[in-house]
Parts: sequence; structure tokens; C-alpha cells
Amino acid sequence: MAFTLISPRNFKLAALVAVVTGSYWAQPYRPVLVRGNSMAPTFSDGEWITASRNIGTIRRGDVLVIQTEAGTMLKRVEMVPGDTFSRLYRFTGTVDLVRYGKSKKSNLRIRQVTLMENEYYMIGDNYMSSIDSRQFGPILREHILGKVTRETAAPAAE
Repeated sequence: MAFTLISPRNFKLAALVAVVTGSYWAQPYRPVLVRGNSMAPTFSDGEWITASRNIGTIRRGDVLVIQTEAGTMLKRVEMVPGDTFSRLYRFTGTVDLVRYGKSKKSNLRIRQVTLMENEYYMIGDNYMSSIDSRQFGPILREHILGKVTRETAAPAAE
């Protein structure tokens, strides 16, 4: 079995790269580039913001960076664990809905859903053009990547 020893010069270079890379990933704050208009007018496409990896307590109104099957997104917390909301379901049968004293046949069903521990309901500020918890459901805390702390200037080009 043959192996190659790293020269002292290459070892120092590799160590420097590891320290710089490690220190970048260890930083508690990260610049985030906003893509899309789902958070307009609060955040615009192409704007740079800062997100903290130290999430701490999550409250209604916090803006979070989340990971979904559709990708990384920026959304506002609408509901927290313990909150209840109504979800509309479609099914093949019919059910009577009573509204304003009149009965109406429908193939929709409404069910009350309560968020479990570590579940959060996320909405985009521009809710008419936002893909959010209304489509993909509540987000688990483990899918939260950061909490937006402030707006920043674009990072310096390297």
C-alpha cells in the first residue's frame, strides 16, 4: 500500500483552509440573499439580510429561514405550538354546510387542527403569491435554519 506524505508547505495551506472554512461555518450569523417576492413588501428579491443560527424562542411574527421539500425559504411565523386552525378537505362524498341559516351540499369538509410541540405554521407576507404552510403544512423546528435578525449590505466580493 502506497501513500504520500503532505509536504510541510501543503500541510500549512490545508490547515489554514480548514481553519478559515471552519470559522465561517461556526459563525452564529449568516448573510442570506432573498430570492422571489413571497415576503414583499418586507423583503425584496435580491436583498441581503442576516439570519442567526441561534434561533432561541420562536414567536408569532418572527421571520425564519426554513428548509422544505421545495427548497430553502424565508417565511413569517403565523402560528406556534398549541394554536388551532381550520383546514379544508375535499372528499368524494357530500356534506351539509350551514351558512347564514341556509343549508348547502358540498364535497368539502372542515377539520380543526392543533399544532403539536415543535410545529410552526409559516406564511409569506405577500400571501397571494406565496408557497407556504397553506400548501406544505406546518414546519418542524428541525427544519428551521435561522431567524432573521436584520437587513445587511451585500457581502464583499471575494
